[in-house]
Amino acid sequence: AEGRNWERAAYIKARAAAGDIAAGARVLKTLTPFVWRKHLDFAAIRDTQDMRQRIRDHKGLHGMTLEGHNLKLGAGGIREIEFFAQTRQLVAGGRDADLRVNRTVDGLAALAQKNWITAEVADSLSAHYLEHREIEHRLQMMNDAQTHSLPKSPDGFARLAAFMGMTDVAA
Repeated sequence: AEGRNWERAAYIKARAAAGDIAAGARVLKTLTPFVWRKHLDFAAIRDTQDMRQRIRDHKGLHGMTLEGHNLKLGAGGIREIEFFAQTRQLVAGGRDADLRVNRTVDGLAALAQKNWITAEVADSLSAHYLEHREIEHRLQMMNDAQTHSLPKSPDGFARLAAFMGMTDVAA
C-alpha cells in the first residue's frame, strides 16, 4: 500500500525471468495497484523529478567529460533516459493501461503515441538509449568486466571505435 516512487519505477521494468514464470507473473499482477496508482499527489510528482538529481549527487556525477564518462549513471546516460520514460509512465499509467510497458523504448513509443511526448523526442531518446546500450555492451566485452565507463585514453577510444566497426575515432 505504501512505497516510494523509485520502487514503483523499478517495478515498471520487472518481469518473471526464471523458475515458475506463471507464479512470477501473478506476483507482478498483484503489484499493479501499487505501481500504477490512479492519483499522484504533488509531492509524489516532485519526488519523481528529484530521483535523477539524487543519483547524481550520491554518485558525484556532475558535469560531463567524455573520458571516463559513465554511460549508465552519468548525465544523459541510460538511467536518465529510463527515468524520463518511467516518471511519465508513473504519472499517467494509473489511468492509461497502454502506458504500462516494461521496456524503455516501448515506453517512449507509448508516451509519444499518447501525446505525452513528441514523436521526435521518443525517436531521439530511443536512438540514444540503444546506442548507449550497444556501447556499454562493447565496453564490457573489451574489459571482460561489468563496466559502464568510457575509456580514459585515446588508445582506449581507438580500441572501442575499432570494436564497433568505426574508423573515425572522433565520431
